[in-house]
Amino acid sequence: MHRDYAVKAYLAGAFRDGYIGVYVEKNGKKHYVARIYNSDLTWLRTLARIVLRVYNIKMNLIIPGKGTPYIEKYDRDFVLRIAKEYNHPLGKQYNWDTPLFIKYSHDRELWRAYIAGFFDAEGGVDKTKKQLKIYQSWNGKECPPLQDIKDSLEKLFNIETGRVSRYVNKNGKYPRFILRIKKKHTIRFIQQIPLTNLSKIKKIKQILT
Repeated sequence: MHRDYAVKAYLAGAFRDGYIGVYVEKNGKKHYVARIYNSDLTWLRTLARIVLRVYNIKMNLIIPGKGTPYIEKYDRDFVLRIAKEYNHPLGKQYNWDTPLFIKYSHDRELWRAYIAGFFDAEGGVDKTKKQLKIYQSWNGKECPPLQDIKDSLEKLFNIETGRVSRYVNKNGKYPRFILRIKKKHTIRFIQQIPLTNLSKIKKIKQILT
């Protein structure tokens, strides 16, 4: 059971660059869909295999002519199940707080998996400053999900970060928040947090050489 929870924690992190919701056609027909976006096709295929193993659901890989590739599944029961398990509001995730089974846990493995999925989805590598950072758009003056990650990194893994910074989002309605890992803790971060997105791992190696 512990292993399943860790895998679900990783998926919850991965859905930070995704969508769990429902939309309604003009004729009133509802469509329930779950998606995860990423430019790394290998990682998307890995996520699809994880979902198949854990939920027995096959997510389809979509590579659009323009825009970011994604995996998706139209399935009402699946969408409602993961929305409930991850405490995800059906629709936009600008108020999606840390899933409760993770938020109030002191289990290092749960947090390790969740932060890994979160970074694989919404992490970045600042090549100029040679620093790791995690992004999140949020409807508010503060960003609880990133604050939770900051607190857990420091308390559970002794990894120091900067404060959660708020910026104007030029490409969206809601503010953009960023959490930066202190440069002296980059190696500790990649040793403690099991990233699997090969594109991001490659970029991290570049700033370490």
